[in-house]
Amino acid sequence: MAGLWIEYHTTLRDFWKIKRLARLLHIPYAYALGLVSCLWTWAAENKPDGNLSKFQDAEIAEAATWEGPVNGFVGYLTTCELLDPDGRLHDWNQHGLRIILESRRRQQAYRDRQALPLRKSLRRKKKGGVTQR
Repeated sequence: MAGLWIEYHTTLRDFWKIKRLARLLHIPYAYALGLVSCLWTWAAENKPDGNLSKFQDAEIAEAATWEGPVNGFVGYLTTCELLDPDGRLHDWNQHGLRIILESRRRQQAYRDRQALPLRKSLRRKKKGGVTQR
């Protein structure tokens, strides 16, 4: 499932959960936003159900591209309500899964539009040769 297109809402610019994560990790807001974005896009590609419970903390930190100490990172995601205590991305079924399904629909529509000229060309050839312009 390569190349998903995801929504990115402008409200993420000042989202309290990401502000809290930045404070807890002692990093700039933009870096915290990047970590969360990396985690979400990784999950969209690798765990579309949003359930990260089978992964170790180090693997979740790596998915987010966190380069600091692994100890505490997942706990901070939970404290900030970005990750539920059961290891699921918070509200993923309401947001992430919907985005994935919509992305798949858009990608299929794009592929269908790209294939349309080829299908028309093949139909012309079947009707008796190459159409001259």
